[in-house]
Amino acid sequence: MPVWVQIKGRKDPAVVLTEPDDGTALALGETLSIGAEVVSVERGPFLIRLNLDGVEIAATNGLAFSYAWRALETGLCTWVATVVDSEGYTTTSAPARVHVTIPEDM
Repeated sequence: MPVWVQIKGRKDPAVVLTEPDDGTALALGETLSIGAEVVSVERGPFLIRLNLDGVEIAATNGLAFSYAWRALETGLCTWVATVVDSEGYTTTSAPARVHVTIPEDM
């Protein structure tokens, strides 16, 4: 279930990671869809950024974003989405942690 995080004292905009769920397990080499959605009473423009372990991986303008990510290393990865509105306000989503492991049949 998505968790909304908003700037203190502001209700707009909000951003959520629609996928993956926090605690997702993934096999090394597999592809995972990373999705984010902005909820706002304003029309934007909005810049959505997808960050993996604090590093921006992809960005786009709009209300929704989907990105295909292939796991190339094992370990615990943390995804967050941020949205920046036209006034420079930034909101960050709750994190989604993904555990990448080596498949047993390798």
